[in-house]
Amino acid sequence: MEDVIITGFSNATSEGVVLHLNKPARLKTGTGAFKDIYVSWDKIGKALFDEYIEKTDVQELRELRSRK
Repeated sequence: MEDVIITGFSNATSEGVVLHLNKPARLKTGTGAFKDIYVSWDKIGKALFDEYIEKTDVQELRELRSRK
């Protein structure tokens, strides 16, 4: 099975970016398969960091900043 690879991007804005893929693919919530897919920065950030960080609340962040 061939993996889907991001081969490039275009049309980057403050809201998101169009990703160019090596073959048609669909997002988990999508209905069609495309080689060019618009993705919001929020979704990209969520996909990158959800499994790798611990979430903290605002109070914990304030305490960390005050320890300089």
